[in-house]
Amino acid sequence: YRPIRGWIGAPSVGVGQSKGFDLLLDATADGTAHHPSSPPPTMKTPVSTTILMALLLCAVLMPTGVTAKKRSHGASKGKQTADQEMRLKKLDCERNMCSHLAGESRINCQYKCISEPCYTEIYGHDELEEGEVDTERGRLFGFCYRRFFRQEMEERKERVRREAAEQRARLTGGMRS
Repeated sequence: YRPIRGWIGAPSVGVGQSKGFDLLLDATADGTAHHPSSPPPTMKTPVSTTILMALLLCAVLMPTGVTAKKRSHGASKGKQTADQEMRLKKLDCERNMCSHLAGESRINCQYKCISEPCYTEIYGHDELEEGEVDTERGRLFGFCYRRFFRQEMEERKERVRREAAEQRARLTGGMRS
């Protein structure tokens, strides 16, 4: 090994003086130099490095087959939850049926528009008054809507099952004739 003087930036101390560092380099047969701690260019890569590189390559290529399942928060992709449906209905009611109203009469109109049965159950005996904020009844309205939404979804599923069974019966009955 022979010491080589290297520069860090331009000499700024004065003429004949420099800020530098000593670097030990190993000269190879072809005249190129490398640091002693790194393997010489002619040395073969160790087996452990080859295995590590193969594992790294597998890890990079593997994620296409193994991915983490995304949380659906109770709803499957493509299906609307009760809360999503309620927000959409509220927007529709705000823009269409209740747009001409203001204040609490507008909020009462929206609740009626979203779900008449839930409005009757929660607010029917005592409507919201001007300036009144009733978070408890608002929460109860949301619970009521979710309950009706689930019932409606179950009825819809049952109707689809019934129609599919009728269609299968027609198809199998038509084949026998």
